[in-house]
Amino acid sequence: MRPGKTEEAAWYVSGVVKGAIGGLIIALLLLCGLALVLLWADMSDSIQRTAMDAIGGIGALAAGFLAGRSAQIKGLVHGGLAGLLFALLVLLVGIVFFGAAFAITGWLLRLIAGAVLGALGGIVGVNSAYA
Repeated sequence: MRPGKTEEAAWYVSGVVKGAIGGLIIALLLLCGLALVLLWADMSDSIQRTAMDAIGGIGALAAGFLAGRSAQIKGLVHGGLAGLLFALLVLLVGIVFFGAAFAITGWLLRLIAGAVLGALGGIVGVNSAYA
């Protein structure tokens, strides 16, 4: 028997949330690896910031991939929402725990980048679900 609209909606929201949490875990593991590299290597601040931005992008891609794979349909939408949720959670953690203050343009760019990268990950995730 096919699930009703309510069950389907709950399943897709669950996939988006799972994708965002999975992206956070992947980003956290990559940041721990970067911290280990920084123990032995001397990197300039600009390289560190670039590496952290790249890790954030990888986390958003992973969030979208996991959400798209979980939903198995509409990877663009589910991945984009998971990437957006990932970026929003990262921004909130930065504000609450570290007192990070960003300009509104910085917030918007990070949220847009998270949504776009998540959408790309969602497209790949949906297509990998059928393989």
